[in-house]
Amino acid sequence: MSSIAFQISFRKFAPTQLIQQVMRVEQAGFNAIHVSDPSEKDQREFSFSWLGAAMQSSKIPFTVACTPNLRYGLPNIAREMATIGELFPGRFDLALSRTPEFEEEEGKKNISIPPIEETASFIRKVLEGKQIYYDDGRINDKVKVHSSPKIPTLLFFETASPEEAKMSAKWSDGLIVDADDTNIAYEAIEKFRENGGANKSFSIRLTFSYGDNPESAIETSNLNANEFIQPQKAGDEKPPEEKKENRGKFKVLTSIADLLQWIEPFRKLEVSRIILKNVNADQDLFITAYGQFHDSYKAVAAVD
Repeated sequence: MSSIAFQISFRKFAPTQLIQQVMRVEQAGFNAIHVSDPSEKDQREFSFSWLGAAMQSSKIPFTVACTPNLRYGLPNIAREMATIGELFPGRFDLALSRTPEFEEEEGKKNISIPPIEETASFIRKVLEGKQIYYDDGRINDKVKVHSSPKIPTLLFFETASPEEAKMSAKWSDGLIVDADDTNIAYEAIEKFRENGGANKSFSIRLTFSYGDNPESAIETSNLNANEFIQPQKAGDEKPPEEKKENRGKFKVLTSIADLLQWIEPFRKLEVSRIILKNVNADQDLFITAYGQFHDSYKAVAAVD
């Protein structure tokens, strides 16, 4: 059965607010936390420094997604992973991602960004306690940690590209794919499975805005209105999701029942984890609604 993860966002909430959010999410019945480290160069929040406090406040597992060298060097990422993995064995994993535009920009400065599979290999060797030399033209470092995680930390790959998913199947421990365009998500999962990832973990991420009604869900979101699938109008022959112009746009949800209906096809694919990314500024509304559903479900299951 697929576990359900809640994605934490640093864009609109202070670190102290996010700690409270983590505790509420766990109480509401979510099975895991997914943290997408801010990729903007001027972003002040640093997810790894927040992570220790967040994990100490809860008991559920965390996955952090980051792009190596975009905000900080690969040696520091490896050291952070070793520290968090040793403190919280079996509860912490990392999802690597790529930013081709950044890699091209750094290449013009004679800075060498290692391929993503080499990045993963470097991190694994460091976590095994080996001493590794690193030199990318900007950072020259001798990396060795003295306290390796007792339980190996998994390295996933996060992408929206079927071709990148295919290439990652051989070196990654699992795949995380954005499923806002369902057809592309299915293709990415199929390519990952066919090229060495059949017995590995794979997760999908669904992005939406949750509100009391469609209008408020869009108005209080962190995105522009044109990035969402607009509600169905009277006389429309096709559901909005089936219209070509809405491919890749985000859903608007007003009930947990709608959410469950949306994720059901992915459960049938035996997805390991479904990550829910609510881009609404009012996260409490969604967390409360999910918690009420979860409590009702547990009560019915207890009677049965």
